[in-house]
Amino acid sequence: MRKILIAYIFLLFEVTIPFGEGKMELLPTWIGYIFLVKGFSELQEESIIYKEKIFILEGVSITAAMIWFLEAIYPNALLIVQGPVKKLVRLFFYNITYMVVTGTEEIEEYYHVDIGAEKLKKAWWIYSLIRIINSISIDNVKIYILTTCAMFIAAIYNLFVFYKIVKLYNGLAKEKMKYRLKKCATINEE
Repeated sequence: MRKILIAYIFLLFEVTIPFGEGKMELLPTWIGYIFLVKGFSELQEESIIYKEKIFILEGVSITAAMIWFLEAIYPNALLIVQGPVKKLVRLFFYNITYMVVTGTEEIEEYYHVDIGAEKLKKAWWIYSLIRIINSISIDNVKIYILTTCAMFIAAIYNLFVFYKIVKLYNGLAKEKMKYRLKKCATINEE
């Protein structure tokens, strides 16, 4: 779960700087996707969605990395292809980050406990709606600045909610380990 939390930092905070004629991400999304792949692979036993959708995530992370490196080498390289591919990767952002929400719900079902998936779902919706408004309001400077600030606050809220989930999950994992050790000790005594 900690790797997914780290991934959220790279995915939710879109920090770019001017670079040549284009711009460069300081927190590259492809690194976030790689952390998600690692996090999903660790939790495959507890979540079907993490197990079944990891291949999509791997493809998106490779594509995002290629775009990032292309922009680093030559900002206008393959501009015609880059724009649509970049938009496709951004569309996958919503699908992939929602997989985290769904996977968290599945983990709750697996253990029959509440670790905060419903709060995460609400936080995800808030952030996603603000991000969509932000992306379509680029021509209106006031709305763009306002939604950028709101997006930053929503990203922090998402991280806070997911951090609480990670803490609850880690406590759950310790309890699970104690239960398994106790079960092994009982079997050995017999």
